[in-house]
Amino acid sequence: MVFQLTVLLLLAVIGIVGFSLLNDVEKQRFRDRRRTWEKAAGVLGLGFQRGRGTAIGTMKGIMAERRVRLSHEAAPDNGAKVIVLAVKLRDSIPDDLRLETESLGSGIASMVGRGDFAVGDPAFDKRFLLGGLSEELSAIFSAKARQALTAEEAMPGPRIQDGWLILTRPARLDTVDALLKFARHGLADAAHLDRFDDVVTRLIHNARHDPVPGVRQTAMGQLARNYPARPEVQALAADLANRPERSERLIAMTLLRHDERAFAIARSIGFETSSASAAEIEQALTWLADTGPHPVDRAPLLRRATSSGPVPVRLAALRGLGAVGRIEEIEVLFELQSDKGALGEAALEAAEQIRSRLGLGGDAGRLSVSATGDEEGRLSAAAAAGSLAISKKG
Repeated sequence: MVFQLTVLLLLAVIGIVGFSLLNDVEKQRFRDRRRTWEKAAGVLGLGFQRGRGTAIGTMKGIMAERRVRLSHEAAPDNGAKVIVLAVKLRDSIPDDLRLETESLGSGIASMVGRGDFAVGDPAFDKRFLLGGLSEELSAIFSAKARQALTAEEAMPGPRIQDGWLILTRPARLDTVDALLKFARHGLADAAHLDRFDDVVTRLIHNARHDPVPGVRQTAMGQLARNYPARPEVQALAADLANRPERSERLIAMTLLRHDERAFAIARSIGFETSSASAAEIEQALTWLADTGPHPVDRAPLLRRATSSGPVPVRLAALRGLGAVGRIEEIEVLFELQSDKGALGEAALEAAEQIRSRLGLGGDAGRLSVSATGDEEGRLSAAAAAGSLAISKKG
C-alpha cells in the first residue's frame, strides 16, 4: 500500500514538472514568435503593437505607398489562430465593391436578394460572390486579377470589403522571410486588382484581350448597355463585326445600331447561317424589328422568317413584322391567324399593330369575297384604306 502511494506521488511530481517544463517551452516559443514579428515589422518598415493574451500582435503602416495591416488573431468561425493580411486598394476601386468566397451562407444571401454578378469566367464565378456596379466589376476583374485571387487556396479565401483586400493564412508563419513573402504576395494581388483608372478603357481591354470568351462577351455587353455612343466603343464594334464568333458579332450589331454593317450581321445570322442557334437568330430578327432608320427594307426578310423554323424564331419574325411591316404583309399575317396556338395570336397582334401604325381600318389588307349565290356582290378596292370589300347594288 505504501509502495503504491509512493509511486502515485512520484508520477504526480513527474506530471507537474513535465507540465511546467512544457508550459515554459510554449512560453519561450511564443516569445520567440513575437520577437520574429517585431523583427519582420522592422524589416517591412511597419509599426508593431503587441497583442493581448495569446495573440502575438499587429504590424501596420505603409508599404509600396499602400496601407498594410498584418495581424495574428482568432478566426471568427472557430476561434483558431490565423494570420490576416489587409491591403488597402487604390481609390480607383469603389469602396462598395465586395468579393467573398462562395459558401452556403453566401449562396442563400444571393437567393434572397443580395445578388451575385458573373464576369463570364466559369471557374471564377463558381468560387466567388461579387457585389457592386456590374460595369465596374466587369472592368476590375481582368485575367490577371482573377488568376491571382483563384490561386489563393488558404481558407476562408480572399475577401474584398470596404476598399481592402483581405487574405488569411494559418498561424504557422514563424520566420521573418515567411512574413515578408506573405506581405509582398498581398501587395502583388492588390496591384493586379486596381491596375485601371477608366472603366470604359478597362472594359474595352477585357473585350479585346481576355483569354476567356465569356469574359469578353460580358465586357462587350456592359459597353453596349452603358456606353454605346462612345467613339472608342464604336471603334471596338467595327472590329467585332469581323470576328468569327457569332456572339461577338451580335454585340457589334447592337453597338453599330443602324449601320449597314449591323444589317449585314443580322442578315447573315438571321437567314444565312444554318448553324446559328434559335436564340442567336431571334436576336438578329429582333434587331431587324427595331423601329429606327435602316439602310434597307427589312419587311421582306422578316416575312420570309415567319414561314418556317423553330417557333421562337417565327414569333420573333412576327413581332418584327408588327413593328416594321407594310400593308402587303397583312395578307400573310391573315393566313397565319388560322393557327390556334401562339403563332396565330402573334400574327393577329402583328396585323393589328400594322393597321394601327398605318392608320388603317380593321379590314385593311384582307380580301373579302361574296357568297357564291350572291350575284349582286362585286369586288371593289377602297383605295384610301387599302382594303378590298364587297359593294352591292341598290
